[in-house]
Amino acid sequence: RCESSVRCSRYLLLSRVDSLVAMKKSFLAHLKVAGIKIVNLGDLTSIGKKPQDKLTPQDIKILEEQELKVVPGLLAYKSRLDTLVKEAFGGDSEFSYALKEGFEHFVGSADYRVAELLARHIDKFLRTGTKGMSEQQADISLEPYIVLFGYVQSKDVFKGFYQKDLSSRLLEGKSASKTAEKIMLQKLRNICGAAFTKNMEAMFR
Repeated sequence: RCESSVRCSRYLLLSRVDSLVAMKKSFLAHLKVAGIKIVNLGDLTSIGKKPQDKLTPQDIKILEEQELKVVPGLLAYKSRLDTLVKEAFGGDSEFSYALKEGFEHFVGSADYRVAELLARHIDKFLRTGTKGMSEQQADISLEPYIVLFGYVQSKDVFKGFYQKDLSSRLLEGKSASKTAEKIMLQKLRNICGAAFTKNMEAMFR
């Protein structure tokens, strides 16, 4: 197993003999399996397998608590894999592409769910997490969320939840930083275009 703190000796050996295909295939298969487990937190438990009409209030509470771990789990997993690709695989572009392919696969397997949970998680962060941050700090802190957003296919689903939450934050005066809000909208605009953020940007006028 490769340690992120050093270049993987197996990778170096295989790269010299041009035999990386099997290693990249194994890497991709592993990260897909691990990623599926993260996006399906709760569903994989015995409670998650119960029919909806058999769930008790306590069951529902447990499942909701599990759902709150999905986005932090994905962010932490992405960070670990970025480090692995950079330090163990020397930033090899093929492994970087495999990482991208893997995330697209397992995020896509629960696309609507991830879109909703990501919007909810960003809402929580923009209510409390950006207080007192400089513009640069807010930009850096929001970047992992926008990277994860890039893997979401159901961007209109995300938009529906995000726009509703944004309106709520502004109307209730619960936004921790208007600067951070605008930075996030600019990041969304850069990916999806002006039409995507037009109505949300109008809330600041």
